[in-house]
Amino acid sequence: MKWEKKLELLSYIVFDLQLIHFNDIIHCDLHSGNIFQNDLYNAYIGDLGIAILVYKTLDKESKGIYGALLYVALEALQGSPFTKASNIYSFGMIMWKISLGNYVFSNYKNNDSSLVIEICFKELRPNILKGTPTCYAELLKRCWDKNPNNHPSAIEVHETILKWKNSTEILANFLRSDEKMEIEDNGFDNVKDSTIHTSYFISYINQ
Repeated sequence: MKWEKKLELLSYIVFDLQLIHFNDIIHCDLHSGNIFQNDLYNAYIGDLGIAILVYKTLDKESKGIYGALLYVALEALQGSPFTKASNIYSFGMIMWKISLGNYVFSNYKNNDSSLVIEICFKELRPNILKGTPTCYAELLKRCWDKNPNNHPSAIEVHETILKWKNSTEILANFLRSDEKMEIEDNGFDNVKDSTIHTSYFISYINQ
């Protein structure tokens, strides 16, 4: 998929997230498995009601959360409530997956406790591919920042992607990067693909 189509797809997804946040709703299980498509270049966010219901139930009765581990924000893994900023972290992972066309941490061993520690305390993130447009890489890093206060809002992300799409100069840079991006080892030689889109109970790291 060329960058022009990747940006089109991302603009649909983050516009949906912007509408969700505008209504003061927080998605409690946002990951690429909950992104549904009418066609290859159109998408919308699903599984919203189920995610909220499960999260509220767990919040009262357990010492953990329900979600797809690799898309859950750091603060949520440590026991803080999901927030709009948490959703932006998850969207950043979706951005990375679309940029590569592959699973996040797709080769990491299915070892939840060690992976949570790496993410929370060693700032483990996927490698950004060589040749990725600089503006895209910088937005990714802001979405992944360990401090949720530094995450952009859904409105800002949507406006940024629209600016890229509508600028001939910026879009040309994206299109040139199609030839420069190199698929390389993502640095996680050790999660099996079956775990990537699976939501399940995750114990808080501080328990």
